[in-house]
Formats: sequence, C-alpha cells, structure tokens
Amino acid sequence: MKKFTYLMSLLLAFVGATATAQTFSGKALSAAPDLASCVKSVGEIDPDSYYVLYCKGRSGKYVMLDPSDRLLKVTGSLPTNKTSMFALFKIESVEEDGQTYYTFKVASSPEGQGYYIPAVNAGGKHYAGTTAAKYSITVKDAENGYFIIKLKGSNNKFNCDDATFTGWTDEGDNGQYRLVPVTRGSETYSNYAVTYSIKVGEEVKESGASRAWDGDTFGSSLPCSYYYNTPTLVGGSNVVGDGNTDFVYTTTLKSGDEGTIPVTFSTAEAKKWYNVQIVNNGTRTVKAVQDGQTWQVSTVVSALSAEAFSNNYANFNNAVWAFVEDGLGVKVYNKGRNQYLSWTSGAATFTNEAAATRFYFASNTNNEGNGFGLWTGTGNKYLNASVEYAGVKNARLGVWDNPSSKTDNGSRFLVMDVDMDIVHSC
Repeated sequence: MKKFTYLMSLLLAFVGATATAQTFSGKALSAAPDLASCVKSVGEIDPDSYYVLYCKGRSGKYVMLDPSDRLLKVTGSLPTNKTSMFALFKIESVEEDGQTYYTFKVASSPEGQGYYIPAVNAGGKHYAGTTAAKYSITVKDAENGYFIIKLKGSNNKFNCDDATFTGWTDEGDNGQYRLVPVTRGSETYSNYAVTYSIKVGEEVKESGASRAWDGDTFGSSLPCSYYYNTPTLVGGSNVVGDGNTDFVYTTTLKSGDEGTIPVTFSTAEAKKWYNVQIVNNGTRTVKAVQDGQTWQVSTVVSALSAEAFSNNYANFNNAVWAFVEDGLGVKVYNKGRNQYLSWTSGAATFTNEAAATRFYFASNTNNEGNGFGLWTGTGNKYLNASVEYAGVKNARLGVWDNPSSKTDNGSRFLVMDVDMDIVHSC
C-alpha cells in the first residue's frame, strides 16, 4: 500500500475553474505510446480507441488533465503509472452543417459525467468542462502524422507553451499535433477528492482538500507547528477508498516547555512587535526593501540590537514584524509595509491577509543559541536566506527546498521584543 503524504501544495485550485469533488476512474497505459503508430489521415480516427495528444513543439509535449481542478496542461514525458489515465482521450465525430467535426473527451471522466477539451482561446489556461467544443482536423504533415486542430467558427487552434495546453492562431510547431492510439491495461484505478479538518477541542483550526488514490494512506504528515502534538485521527481508517474520503483529526498543545509558543501572537486589536533576525554567516536583519516596483525581504548583516534601527524611523518599521496566529500556524506581518509575507517562488514578497502564506513554527536549534524555523507545510520547504540578489548570496529571503533546510542556519530565526529589547528563547 502506497504511503500518501498530504501536501499543502495539492490543495484544490479555485481560480479559473470550479474544483471538482467527483471521483475519476479509469485505466492506465499498458505501454509507452509508439509515436510512429500515429494516425496519418482523418479517416483512421476510431471513436472506440484511446489516444494521446502529442504536440510537435516545445521538444514534444503530451496533453494531460490535472484532476484537482481539471486544468489541461502539457508534460514532456508521460507517466508510466496509473497517473497516465489522465492523458488518454477519446475522439468522437459530430456531423454538423454538412461537415465533420470532432470532440475530445477525457477518457477517465467520472461515471455519467463527460469532461471535454473546451473552446480554446488565444493564450491563457484552459479547463476541461462538460461542454464538448467542436474542432476540424486537417492534415499539416501527412508523412509524419501532424494535424492542425481548429475550433469551429474560429481561427484558434490547439497549441501549447512550456507547461500549459492553450490555443493560438498560428500553425507552427506548437500548433501541430499527432493523434497516437494507445492500449490500456486491465486494472481500473480510482482517484478521489478527499477533505480533512484538524480540531483543538471543538474548534476546527485547519481544514483543506486534495486528491488521493484508492488505497493511499491519508494524513501521514499533516502540517502543524511544533508545539502541537501530532494530529490523531478520530475513529475509522485513514485508508482512502469509496465512502472513506473525509477525515477528522484532533490535536492538543504539548505540555511543559515543548508546548511553549516562541512568540506572543498579535491580533487585529493589538500587535506585538518584534525585530527578526536570521542566522546565516552571523545574524542578518530581516526587513522589507523595495526592488524596483516590487517589495521583497532583505537579509542585511547587522547585530541583533535596538541600536541597529534607532536612527531611521522608516528603516525601523520595515524591520519590525508581528506574528498572527492562523490555524495551527502563523502569518507574518510587516509594520512598515502594513502587509503580510507571501511566498510562491523565488524571493518572498508581500500581500494582503487573505493571500498571505501560512507558515508553521519548526524547531531549529542548530549550533549555538536558540531559534525557530518557519515551515511552509510542504516537504522540506522552509523560509530561508536562500535567494541571491545583485551578486550577493543570501541577500533575499526565500524558501530552500532541501532535506537540510529544517536545521540550516539560513532557516534559523531569532526575535527581539521591540518593547523589552531582549532576545527571546524559543
């Protein structure tokens, strides 16, 4: 039985599409596609066969569905496991206005619910939906089996960029597709929508949703700050399957020193302010800094002391932070920016409260002194002085995704109470 680790990055996406709670079932590829066996003429298309859609451009890409939000994306190599079922399509013909058009149906659509490739627009992302858009298929390169697939009543055609299936008007390499028939194995796989909640007492502190395969073990690494006990499943089994997709967990604060929260949380009514340092080749002040039109988070070499900020009010505010409790973690607020810390990739930036990144306190007492880490909740991704800027290593705060990140000095934070001018032990 495969171990399923819940990752925050797998939360359902709600931007641009309505997330589906349905179960996807289907069969996977029994062998890798043979590109040489691609259809060479429209008359060879068989409505009872299964196909992969291969784009000539971008060094070869296959169209694939993301079941979490039905986003159509492209991948350079097809998976050889059950995930390949999301790259299989059925091509069905439709007679209309005296012409033959074709629809492209996701082969693993939920029972009784067909998902199709929608009408493509020029550029942008596309999500499979229940409306079957109609396309003409014309030969572009008969010898090598490449077709132009054009939307009825439009000049928009199948296209792709580096990661996304999209539409465009040209007929270059990115607009040329092969239709490759494939064979499927005998085993049927099911992919479920799953939900979880974590309670402290009767209060739900965290909840979320993702997807998992039949037989996966859910919740082996649910995110929470280190001063909470490992969440415990309330009754039942955590093995994903038909009728077992909603999971409730409980947790409590650890006792004694282990349950000590390293900061005083701020609220909307009252803020508790801290100067924050990161430990990396000495201590470095963590502060907001403007880079062109973007505000980022600088790590500037300086001692952890009130004197380091006393000569400039704006500089002081940009180096002052508050920690706002959010679920079993925190959101980090900057006084000077009047905004919250946000990280998606590269350097950390700032945003409003709703879009702020939730971090979880992690133990980090590497080398001398005390400190804590700020974990993103996913894998080995910890907030870290990891981004080079203007040739200076570790000059910007970002996230380092590495097994060593949890205990790395660049992930170790110290805080100084602005009011009390003391360094807190964590």
